[in-house]
Amino acid sequence: MKSLNDNEVKQYLIRKDPVLENILNNFSTTQNTEKFTDFIALTRIIIGQQLSGAAAKTIFTRLTDTVTENYQPSDILKLSEKQTTTIGLSAAKFKYIKLISEHVVRDPLFFENLKLESSEKQIEILLSFKGVGIWTASIFVMNNNIYSNIFPYGDATLNKVIKITYKIDDKDFELKLNDVISIWDPYKSFVCMALWNWNDNYLIKA
Repeated sequence: MKSLNDNEVKQYLIRKDPVLENILNNFSTTQNTEKFTDFIALTRIIIGQQLSGAAAKTIFTRLTDTVTENYQPSDILKLSEKQTTTIGLSAAKFKYIKLISEHVVRDPLFFENLKLESSEKQIEILLSFKGVGIWTASIFVMNNNIYSNIFPYGDATLNKVIKITYKIDDKDFELKLNDVISIWDPYKSFVCMALWNWNDNYLIKA
Protein backbone atom coordinates (compact mmCIF):
# COMPACT_ATOMS: atom_id res chain seq x y z
CA MET A 1 0.00 0.00 0.00
CA LYS A 2 1.37 3.41 -1.00
CA SER A 3 2.24 5.66 1.92
CA LEU A 4 0.29 8.91 2.12
CA ASN A 5 1.50 12.46 2.49
CA ASP A 6 -0.28 15.70 3.34
CA ASN A 7 0.01 17.27 -0.07
CA GLU A 8 -1.49 14.33 -1.96
CA VAL A 9 -4.39 14.11 0.47
CA LYS A 10 -5.00 17.86 0.25
CA GLN A 11 -5.03 17.88 -3.53
CA TYR A 12 -7.43 14.94 -3.60
CA LEU A 13 -9.79 16.66 -1.17
CA ILE A 14 -9.63 20.04 -2.89
CA ARG A 15 -10.56 18.42 -6.21
CA LYS A 16 -13.59 16.87 -4.54
CA ASP A 17 -14.50 19.88 -2.40
CA PRO A 18 -12.98 23.22 -3.50
CA VAL A 19 -14.60 24.93 -0.48
CA LEU A 20 -11.83 23.40 1.64
CA GLU A 21 -8.91 24.82 -0.33
CA ASN A 22 -7.95 27.71 1.97
CA ILE A 23 -8.57 25.66 5.12
CA LEU A 24 -6.41 22.76 3.94
CA ASN A 25 -3.63 24.96 2.62
CA ASN A 26 -3.30 26.50 6.08
CA PHE A 27 -2.97 23.13 7.81
CA SER A 28 -0.09 20.73 8.30
CA THR A 29 0.04 17.51 10.29
CA THR A 30 3.39 18.66 11.67
CA GLN A 31 1.73 21.56 13.49
CA ASN A 32 0.68 19.47 16.49
CA THR A 33 3.83 18.52 18.33
CA GLU A 34 2.21 17.30 21.56
CA LYS A 35 2.71 13.57 21.95
CA PHE A 36 1.19 11.45 24.68
CA THR A 37 1.10 7.77 25.46
CA ASP A 38 -2.14 6.08 24.39
CA PHE A 39 -3.24 5.78 28.02
CA ILE A 40 -2.67 9.47 28.71
CA ALA A 41 -4.27 10.46 25.40
CA LEU A 42 -7.47 8.52 26.16
CA THR A 43 -7.74 9.82 29.72
CA ARG A 44 -7.09 13.36 28.49
CA ILE A 45 -9.94 13.06 26.00
CA ILE A 46 -12.26 11.82 28.77
CA ILE A 47 -11.27 14.83 30.89
CA GLY A 48 -12.24 17.08 27.96
CA GLN A 49 -15.72 15.64 27.53
CA GLN A 50 -18.32 18.44 27.49
CA LEU A 51 -15.77 21.04 28.58
CA SER A 52 -14.22 24.01 26.82
CA GLY A 53 -10.65 23.56 25.66
CA ALA A 54 -9.39 25.96 28.33
CA ALA A 55 -11.22 24.20 31.18
CA ALA A 56 -10.02 20.77 30.02
CA LYS A 57 -6.43 22.00 29.77
CA THR A 58 -6.58 23.42 33.30
CA ILE A 59 -7.80 20.14 34.79
CA PHE A 60 -5.28 18.10 32.81
CA THR A 61 -2.46 20.37 33.98
CA ARG A 62 -3.58 20.02 37.60
CA LEU A 63 -3.60 16.25 37.16
CA THR A 64 -0.08 16.12 35.76
CA ASP A 65 1.11 18.51 38.47
CA THR A 66 -0.38 16.21 41.10
CA VAL A 67 1.02 12.95 39.73
CA THR A 68 3.55 13.28 36.91
CA GLU A 69 3.54 14.40 33.26
CA ASN A 70 4.07 10.83 32.07
CA TYR A 71 1.54 9.26 34.41
CA GLN A 72 0.78 5.55 34.42
CA PRO A 73 -2.41 3.66 35.35
CA SER A 74 -0.90 2.92 38.76
CA ASP A 75 -0.54 6.66 39.40
CA ILE A 76 -4.25 7.20 38.73
CA LEU A 77 -5.21 4.36 41.05
CA LYS A 78 -3.26 5.98 43.89
CA LEU A 79 -5.23 9.24 43.72
CA SER A 80 -7.45 10.00 46.68
CA GLU A 81 -10.94 11.46 46.50
CA LYS A 82 -9.60 14.68 48.01
CA GLN A 83 -6.92 14.94 45.32
CA THR A 84 -9.39 14.42 42.46
CA THR A 85 -11.65 17.10 43.95
CA THR A 86 -8.73 19.53 44.14
CA ILE A 87 -7.78 18.71 40.56
CA GLY A 88 -11.35 19.47 39.48
CA LEU A 89 -12.02 16.00 38.09
CA SER A 90 -15.66 15.03 38.50
CA ALA A 91 -16.51 11.84 40.37
CA ALA A 92 -17.96 10.34 37.19
CA LYS A 93 -14.92 11.07 35.02
CA PHE A 94 -12.56 9.81 37.70
CA LYS A 95 -14.59 6.59 37.85
CA TYR A 96 -14.31 6.15 34.07
CA ILE A 97 -10.56 6.82 34.07
CA LYS A 98 -10.08 4.49 37.03
CA LEU A 99 -11.89 1.66 35.21
CA ILE A 100 -9.61 2.08 32.20
CA SER A 101 -6.57 2.22 34.50
CA GLU A 102 -7.58 -1.04 36.17
CA HIS A 103 -8.07 -2.68 32.77
CA VAL A 104 -4.63 -1.59 31.51
CA VAL A 105 -3.00 -2.84 34.71
CA ARG A 106 -4.57 -6.25 34.03
CA ASP A 107 -3.76 -6.08 30.31
CA PRO A 108 -0.55 -4.06 29.77
CA LEU A 109 -0.64 -4.73 26.01
CA PHE A 110 -4.18 -3.41 25.61
CA PHE A 111 -3.33 -0.33 23.55
CA GLU A 112 -0.68 -2.14 21.53
CA ASN A 113 -3.20 -4.81 20.56
CA LEU A 114 -5.96 -2.26 20.03
CA LYS A 115 -4.01 -0.54 17.26
CA LEU A 116 -3.71 -3.81 15.35
CA GLU A 117 -7.45 -3.59 14.70
CA SER A 118 -9.28 -1.57 12.05
CA SER A 119 -10.48 1.92 13.00
CA GLU A 120 -14.05 0.68 13.22
CA LYS A 121 -13.10 -2.23 15.48
CA GLN A 122 -11.02 0.06 17.70
CA ILE A 123 -14.04 2.28 18.23
CA GLU A 124 -16.21 -0.74 18.99
CA ILE A 125 -13.72 -1.97 21.62
CA LEU A 126 -13.40 1.45 23.24
CA LEU A 127 -17.17 1.83 23.43
CA SER A 128 -17.26 -1.20 25.75
CA PHE A 129 -15.76 0.98 28.51
CA LYS A 130 -18.23 2.87 30.68
CA GLY A 131 -17.84 6.59 30.08
CA VAL A 132 -16.39 6.19 26.58
CA GLY A 133 -18.93 7.33 24.02
CA ILE A 134 -18.70 7.65 20.26
CA TRP A 135 -17.10 11.12 20.44
CA THR A 136 -14.36 10.02 22.85
CA ALA A 137 -13.61 6.82 20.93
CA SER A 138 -13.58 8.66 17.60
CA ILE A 139 -11.21 11.39 18.81
CA PHE A 140 -8.79 8.79 20.18
CA VAL A 141 -8.68 6.78 16.95
CA MET A 142 -8.41 9.91 14.79
CA ASN A 143 -5.46 11.16 16.81
CA ASN A 144 -3.67 7.87 16.21
CA ASN A 145 -4.39 7.83 12.50
CA ILE A 146 -5.04 11.17 10.84
CA TYR A 147 -5.64 9.42 7.52
CA SER A 148 -8.57 7.42 8.89
CA ASN A 149 -12.12 8.05 7.75
CA ILE A 150 -13.81 9.10 10.99
CA PHE A 151 -16.12 11.98 11.84
CA PRO A 152 -16.72 12.61 15.59
CA TYR A 153 -20.44 13.31 15.61
CA GLY A 154 -21.46 15.78 18.29
CA ASP A 155 -18.26 17.82 18.27
CA ALA A 156 -19.43 21.39 18.89
CA THR A 157 -16.41 23.07 17.30
CA LEU A 158 -16.65 21.06 14.09
CA ASN A 159 -20.37 21.73 13.88
CA LYS A 160 -19.75 25.47 14.25
CA VAL A 161 -16.98 25.61 11.61
CA ILE A 162 -18.97 23.51 9.14
CA LYS A 163 -21.98 25.82 9.50
CA ILE A 164 -19.79 28.86 8.84
CA THR A 165 -17.75 27.32 6.00
CA TYR A 166 -20.71 25.85 4.13
CA LYS A 167 -23.19 28.60 5.11
CA ILE A 168 -25.68 26.19 6.67
CA ASP A 169 -28.46 27.43 8.95
CA ASP A 170 -29.00 25.72 12.30
CA LYS A 171 -32.39 24.41 11.22
CA ASP A 172 -30.90 22.68 8.16
CA PHE A 173 -27.71 21.40 9.78
CA GLU A 174 -28.78 17.88 10.75
CA LEU A 175 -30.23 17.28 7.28
CA LYS A 176 -27.18 18.56 5.40
CA LEU A 177 -24.30 17.37 7.60
CA ASN A 178 -23.90 13.89 6.10
CA ASP A 179 -24.05 15.29 2.57
CA VAL A 180 -21.12 17.57 3.42
CA ILE A 181 -18.89 15.06 5.18
CA SER A 182 -19.54 12.26 2.66
CA ILE A 183 -17.57 14.30 0.12
CA TRP A 184 -14.49 13.97 2.36
CA ASP A 185 -14.31 10.16 2.03
CA PRO A 186 -11.93 8.48 2.73
CA TYR A 187 -10.14 11.26 4.66
CA LYS A 188 -12.75 12.63 7.06
CA SER A 189 -10.30 12.64 9.96
CA PHE A 190 -7.81 14.76 8.03
CA VAL A 191 -10.47 17.35 7.21
CA CYS A 192 -11.63 17.42 10.83
CA MET A 193 -8.08 18.15 12.00
CA ALA A 194 -7.84 20.95 9.42
CA LEU A 195 -11.16 22.42 10.57
CA TRP A 196 -10.07 22.40 14.23
CA ASN A 197 -6.85 24.13 13.19
CA TRP A 198 -8.84 26.69 11.21
CA ASN A 199 -11.04 27.40 14.20
CA ASP A 200 -8.14 27.73 16.65
CA ASN A 201 -5.80 29.79 14.49
CA TYR A 202 -8.01 31.76 12.12
CA LEU A 203 -11.70 31.91 13.03
CA ILE A 204 -11.26 32.90 16.66
CA LYS A 205 -8.80 35.61 15.62
CA ALA A 206 -11.03 37.02 12.92
